[in-house]
Amino acid sequence: LLLRFRATEVNLVMRPAGDEEVRVSVTQNGETPDPAIRGRDVDENGDVLIRESNLYNLLKSESLIEGTLRIQVREGNFQAYAFTFSGCEESEK
Repeated sequence: LLLRFRATEVNLVMRPAGDEEVRVSVTQNGETPDPAIRGRDVDENGDVLIRESNLYNLLKSESLIEGTLRIQVREGNFQAYAFTFSGCEESEK
């Protein structure tokens, strides 16, 4: 999956396609997300382990970030349902 985004937080609802756990990699602009913006469900290698149907937090930042997010299967098959975002626009102060 490729997603062009602009937000402070990016989430994706995913589930395994079968009974097995699934591992997917997450990159932002072709690189493993920086620890400062890595979502709570992304490990230090940029992987997400999908064990059940759930909303997975991929990126989270205090300030607005943008770029291209890529989610690629490492092991198994998964289904993706909906992206959700927070802070899609900066407020004027």
